[in-house]
Amino acid sequence: MTNAGSSYDWSSGRYPVLYSVNLLAGATTVPVSFVNIHAKAMGDATSYSRRKSASESLKLLLDGSTYNTKKVIVLGDFNDYLTGTQCPSCSPADSPYKNFVDDTGNYKCLTTGLYDPAYSSPVIDNIIISNELFDNYVQNSIRRETAATQSITNYTSTTSDHIPVSANFIVNLGGAEPDCENINYSESFSTSMGDFTSYNVTGEQTWYWRLTYGACVSGYSSGVNYPNENWLISPAFDLSGKGSATLTFNHALNYCSNQSDILNNQTLWVSTDYTEGAPANASWTQLAIPNMPSGTNWTYVGSGNIDFPTQLLQNNIRFAFRYLSDVNVAGTWEIRELFLSANCISSDVSTTQLLSRIYASNRRIKIVNQDFNPVTVFDITGQILFHAPFVQNIEIPVKQPGVYFVRVGNAANKVFVE
Repeated sequence: MTNAGSSYDWSSGRYPVLYSVNLLAGATTVPVSFVNIHAKAMGDATSYSRRKSASESLKLLLDGSTYNTKKVIVLGDFNDYLTGTQCPSCSPADSPYKNFVDDTGNYKCLTTGLYDPAYSSPVIDNIIISNELFDNYVQNSIRRETAATQSITNYTSTTSDHIPVSANFIVNLGGAEPDCENINYSESFSTSMGDFTSYNVTGEQTWYWRLTYGACVSGYSSGVNYPNENWLISPAFDLSGKGSATLTFNHALNYCSNQSDILNNQTLWVSTDYTEGAPANASWTQLAIPNMPSGTNWTYVGSGNIDFPTQLLQNNIRFAFRYLSDVNVAGTWEIRELFLSANCISSDVSTTQLLSRIYASNRRIKIVNQDFNPVTVFDITGQILFHAPFVQNIEIPVKQPGVYFVRVGNAANKVFVE
């Protein structure tokens, strides 16, 4: 896009790239313009000024008659934050993309709440959408794809110090409102406790938020271990009509080295009848966390896929993290980068009703269809790993953990393989 500003502002020729893509929703074609940018790097004032000028030129182009009615997604390496700037000498310390951020009527900056713990800063890989896509964006679905990096050994030293970011969108078939919408909810705990609430059953300590570390709890204070029972409770979700629901998160645990204490003092629960107040006023079912930290360091580990039992796929579902401590053991538990996905039982494709269940277990992607349908499995890079034109029930082995995309008929699903 050589008409998006001066060559100098775009790193002496690293212009944005336009991808004009046609999304297929049944028989409907939905054109979307993806604008991929790689802005000028470095934190000096001159580099900041070049990023700012490039941003102004790009927005002027996108606001013009060629693009102002199109569905536009601007994404890539912005090399700066959407809130503030990595330029320490710049005053005012505004984002060079403030022109997009402030124009809330025409643009939505999806990644403003994402935080990069490795650099103790907001992310520099960002996604901005035009107002033509506001209604298609799945609220709270933006996330850092940390699980995608776990399939590559020593990812940050061999591949990149950037973590992919993703967002989910729904394109309705023929403009009709779907009876059921998939849920893709994320809470990074990068800026606050989000929609989660804490409740202390016992003890003065409580769940709290810390920059970089996310949602934290500890019964240790001023050299003393205190007895505690502390709950961190999610907002309510409507999982009725869903065929599956999977929760994942990253967590670290220290000062709790005994395996029995690890499993007993840091647990996950789910309820269908909790409203507010004391957790004891509701019924709770414990869900096993497949991967627990060692309890002896601050290393974060992925929880693994936590599948909700079918009988719990109801309305008003909440899940909660329960923490216990006593005078002998008071570990410190930290949770961040949480993601809940729930898929509808059915997906309308033209006039055909397709029923399928897609999930991962034991390094296999498992697909159960009511009817025979074409199935394609892609890895995070878009490479096709498996394709078959007529499949009903199948298990597909995968070599590496990570994020995979499964297309059944015309319905696409994201699957996390541990």
